[in-house]
Amino acid sequence: MKIFWLMLSMLAIVNHLSGQSYVNGFIMDKRSNEKLIGAHIVEQSSTNATISDNNGYFSLFIKGTSVIEVSFVGYKKEVIKIPIELDSLLTIFLEPGSEIDIVTIRANRRLQPGVLSLSQAEMTDIPSLGAKPDVLKTMQLLPGVKPGAEGTSYISVRGGDPGQNLYLMDNVPLIYVNHLGGFMSVFNPDMINNLKIYKGTFPSMYGDKLSSIVDITQKEGNYQTRKSSISIGLTDISATFEGPLKNENTTFIISGRKTLFDPILWLASSISDGQDFKMLYGFHDINAKLSHRYNIKNSIHFNMYFGDDYLIYLTNKEMDNISEKAGTRYIWGNMLLSSNWKHVFGDKLLVNSGISWSRYRSRYAQEYSMNSPFNKINYKLAQFNILSNFSLRSDWKYSFLPNWKMGFGLHSGYLINIPQKLLKSGTYPDAVNTFRISALHSVLYWEHDIRITENVRLKPGIRTGYYLTENWKDFYIEPRAVLGYQIKQNQYFNLSYMKVHQHNHMFLSNGAVNNREIWIASHKLLPPSVSEQVSLGWEMTLRENMFQTEINAYYKTMSQLAVFQPGYQEITNSSNGIERNGTGRSVGLEFLIKKNHGQYTGFLAYTLSSATRQFKNINKGKEYPYEFDRPHSVSISLNRKINTKLTINALWIYQTGLPFTPALGRQIAPGLNPDDNGEQYFYEALIYGEHNSGRIKNYHRLDISLQYKKLTKHGRPSEWTFSVYNVYNRHNPWYNYYNNNNTSEIQIPEFGDAQNPVSL
Repeated sequence: MKIFWLMLSMLAIVNHLSGQSYVNGFIMDKRSNEKLIGAHIVEQSSTNATISDNNGYFSLFIKGTSVIEVSFVGYKKEVIKIPIELDSLLTIFLEPGSEIDIVTIRANRRLQPGVLSLSQAEMTDIPSLGAKPDVLKTMQLLPGVKPGAEGTSYISVRGGDPGQNLYLMDNVPLIYVNHLGGFMSVFNPDMINNLKIYKGTFPSMYGDKLSSIVDITQKEGNYQTRKSSISIGLTDISATFEGPLKNENTTFIISGRKTLFDPILWLASSISDGQDFKMLYGFHDINAKLSHRYNIKNSIHFNMYFGDDYLIYLTNKEMDNISEKAGTRYIWGNMLLSSNWKHVFGDKLLVNSGISWSRYRSRYAQEYSMNSPFNKINYKLAQFNILSNFSLRSDWKYSFLPNWKMGFGLHSGYLINIPQKLLKSGTYPDAVNTFRISALHSVLYWEHDIRITENVRLKPGIRTGYYLTENWKDFYIEPRAVLGYQIKQNQYFNLSYMKVHQHNHMFLSNGAVNNREIWIASHKLLPPSVSEQVSLGWEMTLRENMFQTEINAYYKTMSQLAVFQPGYQEITNSSNGIERNGTGRSVGLEFLIKKNHGQYTGFLAYTLSSATRQFKNINKGKEYPYEFDRPHSVSISLNRKINTKLTINALWIYQTGLPFTPALGRQIAPGLNPDDNGEQYFYEALIYGEHNSGRIKNYHRLDISLQYKKLTKHGRPSEWTFSVYNVYNRHNPWYNYYNNNNTSEIQIPEFGDAQNPVSL
């Protein structure tokens, strides 16, 4: 320990004698004052460089009087002379430009292995069904990220479960992230400034999820002028308003989306044959953000998000003096409220503190009534699943020495989880069944970014947490480290390790629209899941950064996993129906090549991987392929800018088919209960093979889109997007079923049809 402090003192003396000074500040858009995330700041004639973070903030040590270059894709480069005596906070404005020169950066690469970054412009260049980019659909194209069934937004990152991904909206967790049964995500692209996906070793400030961190930074709004936009697609309509309030120090942005087809469904079902049922499905989103800058060192921000999906199905039948009514109402979604304060202390310390509340809830309700001359029945059932979190956090970034930066912070939250609340009333005996978990979860972290030599960088970190419920507690430590080595000017190698815990579990239940998410927090009978991951990566740039190549290999283990036991779809208490103490293993090789500029741009992504699970009472205790396991996955995106108005985009996807459990034959099985006459009855049941031992046919499709931009006669920008999904009409399977009729009609094999073979 004494040696460590002696070395630290020597570094401080060297730093003082070297005549270095410190420059830090913010990079902003000159027209809107929006902070630019990921801008490059380079000291000329040296390898000294950095990039702006999620706050648009940067810090850089310089050697005496220096000249720095600031650049960002789509903006004109700025060259600034910094005097030796300067030790202050700067605000650097970049002018947007449609075309920029190639920027060559000769500097030490920033240490961010296993991190993918996407801007709104990059997402817009990828064809989408609704003509607007979708965050999760775009992520599914990246190496290491696997989709679920056709059309869904569920993702599996490096062999993990969909519930093992942490989605942050301005540093606040968002629980439910899918609309339309997973067909679309809840993230409105009009609100997104920048998106980062951590799939390797997370920074120590992030945790409590095993597989990935999806860090979304929202726009603050235009500080100069008020603007509005409207967008109409096949599925929804959206509108965005932004601009300053009384002065240029306060700005707002508000955006909303609403489906278009719900009134059409209601009307069509009302006039259907028989006119005895009505159906409605839709969703909506509302995002709002208010920002105020007291000065360059202080700003405060308020965020709000509210989004819901809703499904209503009503029937009303009248016949032979019998009146029968039934109704199903299903609603699920998120609410989020947050406030945070950003402050720069001196010239080396940035503090970001906040308070937030978020809640996910799903409510499923059924009503049934029947009136006849002989009998009356009235029945109501309601089921709830709720997960809410009230949290406080404070994150600190400190530039300790020219070659040493550190971050530390404290997060604390109070969690309320109701996995199952069941209410019954009516003709049958009333019943109330509530299972509730309350927990206090606090985390302390400390991480470092140390440049040991000109070519070697080390990023060690540690995260400790304390999780406390009424009758159980858990203290844990998570070490993390990244070692990077710059082989040549354009080649970079990294090795990383991470351990992480997750104190909540997501179970997928068959619901009214695709799958229903049920969340249950860790407690005495359901400990947290644990994962350890080792990653190895190599990156290279070619032809003045025109081409970027990345290869990553990883090995990941998971323990204390939990799923529904076979035949269960609901949670009734702390342990019933849950298969616990499962293990998982995932290994993979990821390849990515990008063309960043030129007449043609795009990328090629390929993943070779294997993901398995093992539970004591599933598949006779033997290891089996995980539901999201796709050994081969290929994505090719190509963009061609024809002129300033017209751009054509193409996307081709190929993936190995998902695993499923095949049926080997049929048998006659006795019913568990007697029939209406009190006699034993029999039914025909399928005989299944090993769990997930079969695969559906491979998946592939081609999408294309055409973007046309022009100014209206009033000088307002407009954009038309025409998309074709699945150009060559590939029949990709959505789900599997068995019947004894070789037609597209879904039939259930019936008793007595033994002479008709069952086929997939």
